[in-house]
Amino acid sequence: IQTIPLSTLLVQILPVALELNDFEGYSVLSCWNKPVCKDKAANKVFLDQITKTIHAEGLRLEEARTIVTNAHEKYLLLRTVEKDKLLMFSAKEMEDKIKELNEMLQSMTVPQGLHPTDAYYQSLSVDKSRALIIENRDLIQRQYAVLQSYIVAKLAEFRRKGKMIDKNTVNSTLETQQAEEKEPVIFLSHRSSDKKYGDALEKLITGLGVKHNQLIYTSHPLHKIPLDKNIYDYLRENIGRETFVIILWSDEYLDSPACLNEMGAAWVMQTDYTNIYVPNFSFGNPKYHQCAVDTRKMGAVLNGDQHCKANMIELKNKIVKMFGLQVDEQTWTYLLDEFVKDITTDQIKAPRVENGVLIFE
Repeated sequence: IQTIPLSTLLVQILPVALELNDFEGYSVLSCWNKPVCKDKAANKVFLDQITKTIHAEGLRLEEARTIVTNAHEKYLLLRTVEKDKLLMFSAKEMEDKIKELNEMLQSMTVPQGLHPTDAYYQSLSVDKSRALIIENRDLIQRQYAVLQSYIVAKLAEFRRKGKMIDKNTVNSTLETQQAEEKEPVIFLSHRSSDKKYGDALEKLITGLGVKHNQLIYTSHPLHKIPLDKNIYDYLRENIGRETFVIILWSDEYLDSPACLNEMGAAWVMQTDYTNIYVPNFSFGNPKYHQCAVDTRKMGAVLNGDQHCKANMIELKNKIVKMFGLQVDEQTWTYLLDEFVKDITTDQIKAPRVENGVLIFE
């Protein structure tokens, strides 16, 4: 299925939204079509232009202003990527930026033939640059996915109202969305008190290239299931979709009925799963051995040691195969190092022996 740039779709559906008197949709989409910042005063000329366009459709000026103001607020909520951080690229700018960052990643290598010391420091510099590029690219890709979801919802709404845009354009876009809904999905079952480890896993998984809508992790705003669904209903309704469950075990997880229900839902639906454990998990806990899933199916203990790293490599290989991803060795090394750093923060390291002396770090 050919993917149509969202910037192209925006231009086509803006007049349709206006024709159908979807003034809020028209205003929100107009904001996506051009870079708009949080400062309303800086956007006054642009927002006034939208207001005049809506006013020309027969609305009172004050009513048009209210619609545009509310639409702008809704737009800002859609553009929020972190608590107080907004990403304000237009649709076309996001497309260009993603392409540019991908090309930069492809070109970043350590030159051959360097002195080992120079190669080491050059590698550190490349890794640092790659990390920054990957972080920026992922933020933009997540925002692009938000825009795609909004546009697809609008296309479906217009179709219900009997208004078709270019038939091939609409069908291609909706087919792309339907194809995505059949893609595999990962569900990270966890207790909110273990968010530190859940966040580390989320960062690792998305770093491999898994999209935000391919991972369910309810402690992250971009990976939630629909508001009116519980995980059992979601898994049941997506039974035709390949689902891989990561169970993040902790003693607190075992004390949570909600978590045990999630784990039970995965077992009932016969989904593939893996067991991962927080460092201080009590394997002798009777509740653990009473669970429906096979607790003999051992997985990684998140303590950052060599066994943990080996298990993460197995997890990476499974995810890469499941989603048909490609991850070069340099990117994986960085992701694994960052993961170990994230899970071992605030952990007390065991002392090492050096020349007969215990060294505490």
